[in-house]
Amino acid sequence: RRSPRPKIISQTPATTIDCIMADETMQTLTLLSCPSTGATAKASSILNKNKALYGPQNALDIHDTCSCWNSDGDQAGATTTAKKKPKQLIINFHRPVNLDGPDAYVKIVFQGGFVGLACSTSVSCDDGQSYQSLDSIVYDDDSDHHRVIEAEDCNDAQTFLFQKSRVDSVSRRGCTHVKFAFQGSTDFYGRITIYRLEIWGHEVAN
Repeated sequence: RRSPRPKIISQTPATTIDCIMADETMQTLTLLSCPSTGATAKASSILNKNKALYGPQNALDIHDTCSCWNSDGDQAGATTTAKKKPKQLIINFHRPVNLDGPDAYVKIVFQGGFVGLACSTSVSCDDGQSYQSLDSIVYDDDSDHHRVIEAEDCNDAQTFLFQKSRVDSVSRRGCTHVKFAFQGSTDFYGRITIYRLEIWGHEVAN
């Protein structure tokens, strides 16, 4: 069962929000992925290799709603999932941040018809040297089935909590990177388009 979404009650300024949690406590979240904080993005592919128009950094731009990251399609002949390489989008905060607790979340605006599917979400706490999965998928008896991101094919902003599944020992404190690996797309040719990606959480206290 998914945790309740935070209820946003104010947004001043645009890079911080105050929200009321399920237990009625107040939390202030920070837009950790904002480029003004030094965050950057890289991707496994860019449509036509046109970084200016379709580069992954565009997805972090909170001021230009028309800019986007657009991946390349699947390679010719890649007709099965085994042959298709996942489309990866990696956010580098260039500092340790905290994504723990019930309030940290990612908000994504896809283009309908070009939505990433079967996304694997993982974090790195050692400057991108290694990653730990936040997903808990059990196919045998379906005792635990959880993906951080299970997107719908639409143009609306979609919010996904970095919540803990029932069995979870992955640390979300001191994260330096978040990696999203999309195994598929609603597009026939495998392209993915993201207009906005925001990661909200907490700065590490000095």
